[in-house]
Amino acid sequence: MSHRVYFYDDASGVQRAADGAKPESLEEILALMDRVLQVPGSFVGVLAPDDSLLTFLVTGEGSVQLDVPQPGRRGSYMKVSNLDACKDVMKRFAEAAAFVHSDFDGLAFEKW
Repeated sequence: MSHRVYFYDDASGVQRAADGAKPESLEEILALMDRVLQVPGSFVGVLAPDDSLLTFLVTGEGSVQLDVPQPGRRGSYMKVSNLDACKDVMKRFAEAAAFVHSDFDGLAFEKW
């Protein structure tokens, strides 16, 4: 199953806007995460077929914030971790039929 992906690479200035998100396989997404999530300000957004969204934002050296927006609840599930842990979340997200926050350790809900 492919997910649509958009990103911004702050190191190179290369981006793909959300309205131009392209379908990519899990392997392509993981490679993109390795390439893009290196410099603070860089991010990768992943839209699932059910329109749930994961975003990964580099917040500091070695720190990546996982953000799972929940518009109906007017907030997001969030967690700051490292790239490898975020890639593990992406793998599990790709295999899941739907996002269930309790399936992912350490997520905290924050109101917008």
